[in-house]
Amino acid sequence: MNRRHPPVRRAFTLVEAIAAIVILATAGSLAASVMTPAIDSAIAASLTADLEQTASLAMDRLVVDLRETEAAPAGGPALARVTSTHITWSDGREALHRGDRLHLVDAGVPHTLARSVESFAVRAFASDGTALALPLDESGCAQIRRIELSLVLARGGVRFPLRTRIAFRVSGGGPG
Repeated sequence: MNRRHPPVRRAFTLVEAIAAIVILATAGSLAASVMTPAIDSAIAASLTADLEQTASLAMDRLVVDLRETEAAPAGGPALARVTSTHITWSDGREALHRGDRLHLVDAGVPHTLARSVESFAVRAFASDGTALALPLDESGCAQIRRIELSLVLARGGVRFPLRTRIAFRVSGGGPG
């Protein structure tokens, strides 16, 4: 007698394949929900670091230029005009916020110091610490003993503010 062997199963049934797909989809969905906040956090941290570096470099350049400004004959830094968003040196250089950029204009050529600029603000103070009313022309700039610069960069929902103060010592030698 011939014995019949049961047929050998070599494939998945449709129900088994659908069950496997559902299990894998559920696992993928759970993994994505766990990973998404971590990925968003990493992107925000990277963006913040980039904005911080850009803002710091722009401010450093402005601070160097302001510190190297020689004293005007009437005292104070050799600045021609200061407004709430603009600084003009006596030699024609300018720092200004235009659109989403902060520019340093030297010899008529604008050099971009920072992009993604949300705001740039300038405040000037007299020797007694009182805020000076802006705008100031060249004679008004002689009263300046301290300047405060505020810069806010924003990109991708991340904001980075930076503020610095520059003090000018005017005792016949110029700013320090």
